[in-house]
Amino acid sequence: MFQQPSAASDFKAADHVGHLLLIYVRELRQGIVTTYGASDAISCDVVVLTNQRGPRCETGVLFFQKPLIGSLRNSIGKDPVLARLAQGTAKPGQSAPYILNPYSEQDAAYATQWLQSVGGNPFQTAPALQQPATPQAPQAPVAPLPQAVPAAPAVASAPLPQAPGVPAAPPQWAAPAQAPTPAPVPQQPPNAAEAQAAMAALGMTQMPPAPAQ
Repeated sequence: MFQQPSAASDFKAADHVGHLLLIYVRELRQGIVTTYGASDAISCDVVVLTNQRGPRCETGVLFFQKPLIGSLRNSIGKDPVLARLAQGTAKPGQSAPYILNPYSEQDAAYATQWLQSVGGNPFQTAPALQQPATPQAPQAPVAPLPQAVPAAPAVASAPLPQAPGVPAAPPQWAAPAQAPTPAPVPQQPPNAAEAQAAMAALGMTQMPPAPAQ
């Protein structure tokens, strides 16, 4: 599942002249500081298919030679390049440059057989672990706030129109309320026997009428 970090590649072109190489081109690096000053290089992962002990994988190989950079820069991030490493013709006062020669049908058949035996690209990296998404609880729908019922506007009562030429009637003042007069208490007629005794004492034969109210 995991791999230990590998040491920097010690791949040297001089040691692999004539070998069949399967080259995965990664990127072009510019301004690399070397003992000869800043220089550009192309970074690759290389399989030496014709290694004496069997195919050998080299990661992070840097090619500084301009002919190799020119042959590989258009293959960055694409299918691997299959070629044989060789040396070209040296110019006066210079060493012979390293170049890539085309592969043969026999070279292609051998490379295809080896790729099938390892299951494809030997430099594929594992995809990043994906954290499972945390399901979110559904949110309860928010009920809309009740709308206040607008109050009906007050209707102002219009004054009654007055007939032309008729003066307005003066305001009528209500008379103060008077306390009710208590009803007279009816007088009970005296007892008939007492009345006759009183009349006899006074020498009267008929009861006098009641005084007028």
